[in-house]
This record gives sequence, structure tokens and C-alpha cells, in this order.
Amino acid sequence: MGKTPLKDQKDGKKEKPGRMVPITGATPATAKDAFSWEEYLKETSSSPAPASCFRQARVPPSNDFKVGMKLEAHDPRNSTSVCIATVMA
Repeated sequence: MGKTPLKDQKDGKKEKPGRMVPITGATPATAKDAFSWEEYLKETSSSPAPASCFRQARVPPSNDFKVGMKLEAHDPRNSTSVCIATVMA
């Protein structure tokens, strides 16, 4: 007696009642909430990275993939695993 039983670890991690946690990505951004690189650069007194910093070709390479085809791809959640991917438009 006198001792309290151990609480479940989950109980200690619960949010406090009445505290609102913002959910990101739940609704599409409205025009006033849309992100603008130009405004961000101005507000932070920054300059954009030059195009030479990016390796992506302006014209994508041609390939023989067709919409709906299945192929093997590295699992983005586990780099040692391969999963089935579907070619999308």
C-alpha cells in the first residue's frame, strides 16, 4: 500500500485538454495562405539559388513507360527494400 501503480507510458504523452494542435495539409491553401517565393525572399533578405545548383535537365529524358505500367522501385521508407510502383500521368 502507499505505492501507486505504474502508469501506461501512453498516458504521460497525452495532449492537455483544450489544447488545439494545428493539422497541416488537411485543407488546400487559399490564395491568401499560398506560399510565394518572391515574398519569402524579400522578407528574409535572401537571394534564390542559381539554376546551376540544380541537376535536373530542362527537357526530361525520353522513356518507354506507359501510364498504368507496373515496375520495381526502391521503397522510399526503406532503402533496402523494393516495392511495386505504378506509372502515373
